[in-house]
Amino acid sequence: MTLYWSAVVVVSSFMFSVVGVVAGTPTVAVVGPFLSVVIVRERQRRIRASLRRRRGALLPVLVDELVQAVRSGRSLRSSCETLDEPMRVAGRSELLDRRALVGPVVATLRDRGSLVDAATALSSSGEPAARLLAVTLRTLAVNGGPALPALRRLRHTLMGQVHAEHQAASASAQATASAAAMALAPMVFGLLAASVDGRVAELYLSDPVGLGCVSVTCALSYTGWCWMNRIVQVGMGHGPECSGESAEATPSASVGSASTPPQPPVRTRRNVVITITVIVTVVFLATLFVIASVVVSPAIGIAIGALGLGSAAAKRRQGTIRRESRQAAALVPVIELVAVVVGAGGTVADAVNTVATDGPPPVRQAFLAVVRRSRSGLVLSDALAPASAELGSVFHPLIGALVSAELDGAPLGSLLTRLEEDADQVRRRDTEARAARLSVTLVWPLVVCLLPAVVIGAVVPVTVVAVRHIGL
Repeated sequence: MTLYWSAVVVVSSFMFSVVGVVAGTPTVAVVGPFLSVVIVRERQRRIRASLRRRRGALLPVLVDELVQAVRSGRSLRSSCETLDEPMRVAGRSELLDRRALVGPVVATLRDRGSLVDAATALSSSGEPAARLLAVTLRTLAVNGGPALPALRRLRHTLMGQVHAEHQAASASAQATASAAAMALAPMVFGLLAASVDGRVAELYLSDPVGLGCVSVTCALSYTGWCWMNRIVQVGMGHGPECSGESAEATPSASVGSASTPPQPPVRTRRNVVITITVIVTVVFLATLFVIASVVVSPAIGIAIGALGLGSAAAKRRQGTIRRESRQAAALVPVIELVAVVVGAGGTVADAVNTVATDGPPPVRQAFLAVVRRSRSGLVLSDALAPASAELGSVFHPLIGALVSAELDGAPLGSLLTRLEEDADQVRRRDTEARAARLSVTLVWPLVVCLLPAVVIGAVVPVTVVAVRHIGL
């Protein structure tokens, strides 16, 4: 949380607390700071999402400016040096985004660095949207391929990514709006109840029962809202496990090089939490099994053991399905990455190396294994063959094309274009299917969190007021 937003939270929480103490309403003093934190966190999330979309949409513009500069006869290096100076009138936010994206490139080149250094600075800047541009610049600098066709291919790929992002946002807009409406429904019902009967409003503001109802309602509503947001993000392929933004950096690998072999990604905090949760669950079930077998009945112990084994098998199966789904979703980014490298004059070995270092995390390990097998003495075509079985049937055409190009020297450009078009159609249909499934998966937070929040926030206070009025 930035200093500005931290100050906003502290000031607003202090004001709510003062108002609650002065007015004698503990509900405002307790719930006010919580609401300020929730509002600030949601505002930050929206700012980050908007920033990511803006910078993703700006990249095709930057590449188009590179294309125009190269067509006018300038070198690729001199064209990159002026990327922070737009060819048209731009607003303040666009200038800031432009400098954030290409500032490392321009600074490196003006300090007499090479294009490889500029590409490294761009890839290490933490901007996932600029990864393809960094790969293109590095491949052009190393292989010396023609810049204009590579930049045109990159522009086409980036425009396709922006179009897919807009399509996914449009498809999930209805689910996001429904999630917001359902999360606000408990508080709206509570406000309606308070506006109809002043005794309900007094219960909310000054009674311990009302304070408890409001606190539980806010907690359940916020939990349901976060849960539904998570479902929408993961369901539409924007969660951390669906992209490479939160992945650990993988050390550089190079097919056939003599540098240090690439190591597996460092275990992340999320993986540690999952491992601890699994261990605790297994210990708990084992303890329950022993107690039930010794104290109650062996039959109940056997039933608990069978239930635990069945749950573990179902969880393992679900994890396998989820992993295969993530690998299938990574097909289009891998094809785009390979197409960019090949279009910039790279070889099949360069493409494999690039996917192993900069590719999506679900498939990175498979291509790192290809690098290790190639270093151990296998021909690259033989090293690629096992990757087809590791990645599933969706990668068979791509692996087959890479093997054919390595063995026979078959041109990859037209084949990759056709594969990219087919994969893009699959991605479009998958986006529509994901959006259709959202309405079903959103039922769980509705039943578990939001319906109880409506009951606790609106029904319970009205019932308490009615019982007190009757005198029961």
